[in-house]
Amino acid sequence: MLGARGPQPKPRALRVLSGNASHRPLPEEPQPRAILPDRPKGMSARARAVWDDLAPRLQRIDLITEIDGAQFVDLCELQASLEAIRRSRRGKAFTVKLKNGPEMAAPLVTLELKVIKELRALRQSFGLAASYRVNLAPKRGGGDEGDDVDG
Repeated sequence: MLGARGPQPKPRALRVLSGNASHRPLPEEPQPRAILPDRPKGMSARARAVWDDLAPRLQRIDLITEIDGAQFVDLCELQASLEAIRRSRRGKAFTVKLKNGPEMAAPLVTLELKVIKELRALRQSFGLAASYRVNLAPKRGGGDEGDDVDG
């Protein structure tokens, strides 16, 4: 079976918040309750901190639901991993010279790029990508001026 073509469709909640530019009827989709899932045990300390920072902000704008826990854990752990990789890489060369061979990206740089790619996809699914947030209007009157969802 082949994968779907084109970009993934935006979830209905994001389309409602950003406005329906096409003016076509929005598709009906399951509507899980927009309540914060319980933070699971076993997360790394830094991932817990990411959860505690982002989850309430996503809940305020109804972009996290009771069934998003596992995917949100992945986002938090990937963010924590990215930070750890960057700390490990600090001060080190971006490339390495192979014995009798060409220069190539250092392993930590390659790993960092892979984590960034995965993290970008998860951020989009929660409306954390700037391109999804540009036209978002607050759902419930105002919000804090300085409340940047990205952190």
